[in-house]
Amino acid sequence: MLTRRHLMGTFALAATTLAASVAVRPTSARAVPDLEPVLSGRFAEDRALFLRMRGLSGTLIDLRTGYIGPFGYERGAWRRRALDSWRQAYGETPDAGFAAARHEVPAFLERADGGWFADAASQTVERTAARFADWTTRIGIREDSRLYEDMILAQGAMALLLSMRTPEARAARSLAVFDGLTWVWPFCGG
Repeated sequence: MLTRRHLMGTFALAATTLAASVAVRPTSARAVPDLEPVLSGRFAEDRALFLRMRGLSGTLIDLRTGYIGPFGYERGAWRRRALDSWRQAYGETPDAGFAAARHEVPAFLERADGGWFADAASQTVERTAARFADWTTRIGIREDSRLYEDMILAQGAMALLLSMRTPEARAARSLAVFDGLTWVWPFCGG
């Protein structure tokens, strides 16, 4: 049964669909979404886009907790750790997060770090998109919708921001370092 907090998260997700989409184009079923808004750093240049992605990513944590996420353990400690990582990635406050991303993301993407992130992100999503699509379909979000793609892009931005701020990820130059951190799913192996 959903609690009031989870119900509010669902309403928040529904409200975000009324705003302009993050996605470049709608995805077709089973297609890997176009990660351009993340890989170009565009999400860190536009405050409204950053805030939308921040909100979608946070709401996805609530949805996974409320609907028993795909891995079956999204309760208690998982949620606390997920929210801690979400704040580390997107910032304690929306304004602080946007200011930091605006400053840090372009420099990260210009370095070799940005190249390994782009390759690793695309390959990881290709491997995990089908499982992500199955779960979102079960909770009523079609995989050929803009909302589905927007959720992946919001998680992609979180993975990019965590990659910049996690020494282990920078050293490994691989998203495999996040494989146990399922809050950035589908950008981790699970």
